[in-house]
Amino acid sequence: MTSYALEVAAMTAAGRGVATTSTISSGVPPELPGVPSNLVISNISPRSATLRFRPGSNGKTVISKWIVEGQVVRERGGERDGKEEEWRVVYERENREKQPDVDSMEIPDLLPFTLYRFRLRQENIVGSSPSSTPSRMIQTLQSAPDTPPNNLTLVTATQTSLTLRWAPLPVSEYNGSPETVGYWVCVRRADGRGEGEDGGGGGGQRTGVRG
Repeated sequence: MTSYALEVAAMTAAGRGVATTSTISSGVPPELPGVPSNLVISNISPRSATLRFRPGSNGKTVISKWIVEGQVVRERGGERDGKEEEWRVVYERENREKQPDVDSMEIPDLLPFTLYRFRLRQENIVGSSPSSTPSRMIQTLQSAPDTPPNNLTLVTATQTSLTLRWAPLPVSEYNGSPETVGYWVCVRRADGRGEGEDGGGGGGQRTGVRG
């Protein structure tokens, strides 16, 4: 039995693109890979999670890529409205080192405090397997907001107080539960006098305001 290394790349008038490779043996034609199963999600953080699975058959050749699809279940005003978004690819992992026994991977770039389901496909030189049965629903952890409040303005000022106004963050940008959202206000003298007097590492007066 003879083994062959196959390499395929697209070409245009400008040159050759990136190649994909695979190894097959003569007498054993490759076929579509089997469906992964037993998806388990662990190590959940605000922006990533670990996916463990039982690999399907490799189709008598090397698996070249794993494709993770995600589905978001949206929340509205802190209450799940049950609306499920379309499945979309959230992560692809190339098997550049031709590893034969991969059964876990980290899914990066997730949204904080978001409900997800995942499913998995594996791909070889012939094509892609069907998608696996979806995982259980998980929720990523809370994280600090990524965007600041807008339109900060001074409404009134006296010798002892200031009244401020700003546009609150949209619920979609909380990165957490609406019940926990508040606002941190810091007031400093523009001339720098009094810096550090409150022991806060930067001076000024600070207060918390519930959302």
